[in-house]
Amino acid sequence: MSWREILGVADTADNSRSHDLHKCSVQPKSKNELDVTENPKPVAKLSLNEESRIHAWLAYIEETDPVIINEYLSMCRNDLKHREYFLMRSKEVPKSGSNL
Repeated sequence: MSWREILGVADTADNSRSHDLHKCSVQPKSKNELDVTENPKPVAKLSLNEESRIHAWLAYIEETDPVIINEYLSMCRNDLKHREYFLMRSKEVPKSGSNL
């Protein structure tokens, strides 16, 4: 059985339900079954402070590509696990005024 059949998605390119796939998470229920459930409520808005810390870390690792920077920020806005990861990494940035 394909993932399209499991999720009830038709195999056409203009499928109107395909946009709803991002709202679902698929978890193994048992060896041969999948449990498709709605994702939890949206993540709280990324604060300006958090965004600044992530920007600072990206600058620290010398990431300058605006497409990649926007992709990382988008992930942080939409997924708490990504946000927590990048905020953890932002702690690597030396405090301004430190003697390095």
